[in-house]
Amino acid sequence: MEGVDPFQDVHLLRAQNQSNFEQIIYTARTMPFRIMFAILENAGQLLDSESWANTVSGNEEDYSNWLTRFAKNGQENFIKILMES
Repeated sequence: MEGVDPFQDVHLLRAQNQSNFEQIIYTARTMPFRIMFAILENAGQLLDSESWANTVSGNEEDYSNWLTRFAKNGQENFIKILMES
């Protein structure tokens, strides 16, 4: 673990110290929520007709709308909460 400062990268240190059983439990606990937020984000991209029209017309923009932002922020924040517990 050379070059890793445990005070700067606490999550890496925690991950390296987990047993296989703890990693499986963490994955099982977070996977349903990751899938739910990923589905919401993809649905937001698919249902964003304005961005599709901009892409077809050549005025490409990112596929960000309220649903995709909600899903991305929700996933990041929810995973942080689960990591702290």
